[in-house]
Amino acid sequence: MKWRGLYITVTAFMLLTLPIRAVSEHCREDSWNQALKFQKQAESWYNEKAGKFNDFLAFHKQQEFLYQEFSTAEMSALWNSQSELYRRKILDQSQAATTVVANLHKEIDEIRQQSSIIDRANNNWKNLSTHCTQVALNINSSSSQYYINTNLALKQETERLVSKLNVMIGIYQQEIQAIEALKP
Repeated sequence: MKWRGLYITVTAFMLLTLPIRAVSEHCREDSWNQALKFQKQAESWYNEKAGKFNDFLAFHKQQEFLYQEFSTAEMSALWNSQSELYRRKILDQSQAATTVVANLHKEIDEIRQQSSIIDRANNNWKNLSTHCTQVALNINSSSSQYYINTNLALKQETERLVSKLNVMIGIYQQEIQAIEALKP
């Protein structure tokens, strides 16, 4: 009879503590390190995209746009002149702008497809925060909140990056439209 009571008590204790252990399993050093590793991947991905944008921006700042340099009348005069050289340069400018627009669209598509890495990193930290809070590891919970906020900021920066790329696309499209308007 004593053994049965002890057995029931031990079983009840194990059943009560099992969920706590299962939850605390997520708030461990290896889980934390795994989340940190994934966080570094997300930040590295963003830094790569920001670096690519900076390269685009440096290239963009070196460009001269016909629609900004010449009035419509001046561009029309160049196009209608007898010089094949001017026409070739204008057409080359249009073709280059078209290529840049295509590359910028490709970059935006890649960013949109791959930016879910930030969401996944954020979800890792949210899960860690929840589990750490449930087992009263408040320091770990508040530390994971830092990374949640970091990922929210990364998400906003990614959206700004896409917005800036769209502005660049608009500038190159204006160039293309100005040149297309010259053609008879």
